[in-house]
Amino acid sequence: KFVLFLRVTDGLPPLAFLASLDYASDPERLHVIGLDAAGDPKLLFNQIFHVAELADLDGDGTKEMAGLPCFSQTWGSNLLTYDPLHVYKLESTPKLELKLSVPLSQDYNLKHYYGWAGPDCSEELAVVLHPPGGGKPVIMKTEEAKKLFGKKK
Repeated sequence: KFVLFLRVTDGLPPLAFLASLDYASDPERLHVIGLDAAGDPKLLFNQIFHVAELADLDGDGTKEMAGLPCFSQTWGSNLLTYDPLHVYKLESTPKLELKLSVPLSQDYNLKHYYGWAGPDCSEELAVVLHPPGGGKPVIMKTEEAKKLFGKKK
């Protein structure tokens, strides 16, 4: 549905970002195409992924891609499934590729999400938006979170 050509770093041609339509409650599929050293097109990324930001997050002069591989589900006004943002970094040596950076993902989530409990989306973990004693949202096992609010499994 959408195509964007974006220069992510000096010295490399722009990358093509192609986003298809989303399906039901899933993010859209994102394809990222770049040119390798020989000038041939190369598929760098082909996943369900909703881009939240394209920015130089680590100050190295290359833009990283931050976004959601899954969307949160809600249980009332207090609980969400744990669905962290992922940060992908463009690596150009020895070959051109977009790779998940767990350290950058952790930093990004601590700044822009409710915390960090690893890179995997999980229905086994919940974000408690309004803890009973007040305070900031917390991440805990879904089973324990539902007990806090008297919800059945």
